[in-house]
Amino acid sequence: MTPAAHTKCERCWHHREDVGRNAKYDDLCGRCVTNVEGPGEARAYA
Repeated sequence: MTPAAHTKCERCWHHREDVGRNAKYDDLCGRCVTNVEGPGEARAYA
């Protein structure tokens, strides 16, 4: 096994390069920040 290339989001546990880009939510990815603060993501199935 090899270590993940990106930091893990504390909410969804996905390893994404955009984790930490939001100053208010430095442990979340952009997708989770949108779901917490914004209108949420557009889903085709749910």
